[in-house]
Amino acid sequence: MRPRQLALFAAVVASTVGSSASASSFSLDQPVYAADSAPARKPLMAALDRVGLAQPLEDNGISISGVIEGSWSHGLTSPANGIIAGHSFDFEHDDPTLNQIYVAVEKTTDYKKAWDIGGKMAWTYGGDARFIHSNGLLDHERGDRQIDLTELYGEVVVPVGNGLKLKFGKFITPLGFEYVNPSLNAFYSHSFIFGIVPYSHTGVLGSYAIDDNWTVSAGLSRGWDQSLEDNNDSIDFIGSVGFTKDDISSALSFTVGPELADNNGDYRVAIDWWFSAQLSEQWTASVNADYIWEQNSGQDGDASDVFGVAGYLNYAVCKYATLNARVEWFCDTNRAAGADTAVYELTFGSTFTPFADNELGSNLKIRPEIRFDIADDPVFDGGTDDSQTVFAIDAYFTF
Repeated sequence: MRPRQLALFAAVVASTVGSSASASSFSLDQPVYAADSAPARKPLMAALDRVGLAQPLEDNGISISGVIEGSWSHGLTSPANGIIAGHSFDFEHDDPTLNQIYVAVEKTTDYKKAWDIGGKMAWTYGGDARFIHSNGLLDHERGDRQIDLTELYGEVVVPVGNGLKLKFGKFITPLGFEYVNPSLNAFYSHSFIFGIVPYSHTGVLGSYAIDDNWTVSAGLSRGWDQSLEDNNDSIDFIGSVGFTKDDISSALSFTVGPELADNNGDYRVAIDWWFSAQLSEQWTASVNADYIWEQNSGQDGDASDVFGVAGYLNYAVCKYATLNARVEWFCDTNRAAGADTAVYELTFGSTFTPFADNELGSNLKIRPEIRFDIADDPVFDGGTDDSQTVFAIDAYFTF
């Protein structure tokens, strides 16, 4: 489980402060909501076009893009030590945050083009970078704002059947429905199950397009959030099966391997599944489920498991606004993730695009939300309460 989420839960219970999915063009992309449509050229590429640089880049399949995000969260119960328990990036009570300045340079590849070469380099600067470092890569930084080399990989299409993409380097995990990149999510806050899957892998991943609907992926990595250094001497296996057709998309992903520090014998198995359906021009419904099992890592020394499911409903009111709802059940009775209880979450929010008709302004999104967390045991507010209510708002601008 992610050390960051474990630390947040465990630290709050002790009243002290502790310390998405990789998308393919065929099947692993999340749906784009109608209200979130944007101009073909983002501001950065439009600016490059003014000096004659955008078209040569686009002719070679290269794009440069980014996101800047800021936020503010408020726990209505004034949480102990200013920590909103169990939350991922929105855990700081009444502390305005520059979450991210994210910049990516990417050359996409095409399954149908033999020996097509591409790759991606992405950097993240801000508060969120504190939690997404991989082992041995900029992970000794200090301070509220840090920098992270989020992705760095090359990719080549091998002419096997319908095309085999080989990706090698550091890449974001295929597990999970929600992403670190805020522009790919409906909410500012993240689900609890977002916090129990890895952020990235360093290794090699092959993806094969069976047909226009199905893709399969398989690969090897150094482990969960490992890169230039490894916390043990073992590798893990990554696999995914993705499907998309018309208004339906889904993916089943998993990892298997030892993940504990200095431990090559105790295996961890993580299984993630999500399904999304565009029900109409306005309605989208999605579900995400995770199950993780690990040898000898429970609080009693036996095997542990942690699991949960989250459901999403989105309604595009108009080009200016989308309404969003998320409901979740998360269970960790072995204290594998630090909670030692079952937790429930209900979040209501909206995404506003106040300048939807403006080519530049349409890239600005504002997302207020209200979130209710309830647990079977008192794990919130320094271990004194079994519920918490959080109001949060963020704004991000894609460029």
